[in-house]
Amino acid sequence: MPARETTSEIARHEADDLLHRLISESIKVLAVFMGRVSITAAITGFVSSLPSDMVGITEGKTVGDSSLSFSLTDVSSFQYGRD
Repeated sequence: MPARETTSEIARHEADDLLHRLISESIKVLAVFMGRVSITAAITGFVSSLPSDMVGITEGKTVGDSSLSFSLTDVSSFQYGRD
């Protein structure tokens, strides 16, 4: 069993730089969204930039593939972990 991943909080400008790299280099990610009142979603896929300061993570390229999108303006903190 692999060791448990640790994450560290990063600043907004570091997150912006990281998002740009993930999008431009098409790096596959595991994105975890933790919302209010115990709502959590996780998805493995590729990051894309969407209109209106939105970010999307999609597993594939067809309409039926799993996806997660959110507005960066609503994000309260950014964390990054690497295996």
